[in-house]
Amino acid sequence: MKQRLNSWIFLTVLLMMVALLSACAPQQPVALPTVALLPTDTATYTPSVTLTASDTPTPLPTHTPYHSPTPKPTVTETLPPADTGTISPTASFTPSRTFTPSNTPLPTNTFTATYTFTPSPSFTPTVLPLILTFTADLPSVQAGSQDLLRWQTANADTVTLDLLTASGTLVSSNKTDPGGQQLITLTPDLGNTVIYRITAKTGKNTASKSITITIQCAVAWFFAPAPSGCAGQASTSAAFKYQSLERAIAFYIPTTNNVYILANDGNRVNAYPMDWNYQPLPVLPPPGNLIQPTVEIGYIWLHKPWSNGGHIADVLGWATSAQIVYNGVIQPGGPGELYFKGPSGAVYKLSLAGVGTWSIVGNAP
Repeated sequence: MKQRLNSWIFLTVLLMMVALLSACAPQQPVALPTVALLPTDTATYTPSVTLTASDTPTPLPTHTPYHSPTPKPTVTETLPPADTGTISPTASFTPSRTFTPSNTPLPTNTFTATYTFTPSPSFTPTVLPLILTFTADLPSVQAGSQDLLRWQTANADTVTLDLLTASGTLVSSNKTDPGGQQLITLTPDLGNTVIYRITAKTGKNTASKSITITIQCAVAWFFAPAPSGCAGQASTSAAFKYQSLERAIAFYIPTTNNVYILANDGNRVNAYPMDWNYQPLPVLPPPGNLIQPTVEIGYIWLHKPWSNGGHIADVLGWATSAQIVYNGVIQPGGPGELYFKGPSGAVYKLSLAGVGTWSIVGNAP
């Protein structure tokens, strides 16, 4: 700034000296050019003066960007509110700790008080029954053969030996000694397998153990599928007679010398021992296209009542076809059971114990 002032003073003095010289000098037009050199001098100085004026780009405007750190205050001022905003919510979550009071179900651990039932093991001194051993000498035997059972129990008031079928049906139950052995006979009517069970009992406490024994049938069945039990004896064949009635079918089997009438209603069956002396039978006029049964079946049809007391002809009707003689096969099963082959190969099972019934159970060649 001081340098600029000096330059202006120097220029002013110079101009004043030039003016004085021009006033005192004679008016010669030729001398003016030398004075005209002075403006060029000043003209060259003005640029240098303007150069100092180019200093005037006070760098202050360029310094204003330096003061634009005003963003710093905005950053530092917004941080504390954001801090306080996040802290207060998380602090308010601590009240969810009040869920710990829902841990008050812990008092349901008062169920441990029901562990006072453990004193009931004071019943363990009431000694429990034990089965120490229970065996069979043979796990598989032929039908009609014998097997030996052995057992040993402890702490038992009573001991029972049971016989069951393969399906679990109780056949027999007998009290026995706490320890011992028993010889058993395995009959074919028990089926292919049987179960023996030993049971020891003390008060309300019981212990049991079972053994399964396989029964090998000594005789094969003549048809398939084979029944669960064993055949009582081998099958036999003979000339069987067959005749169909309106509401039944009838068979004469010379092997048993019986007539078997199998009614449609309720699958009922009646067996009639043949007591005919083979005298001629009266001939009756049949209705429509029906036929009067003949020979053994005809004798029973004429003279024997059905199980309900009515006459067979009235209950089961007349014959619908002529009598057929065919090669039949018969085989006894369990008590009261009989299996035989019909004229078509179907195998009929007759259950004659109690109320007699029949069913088709297989086929035979």
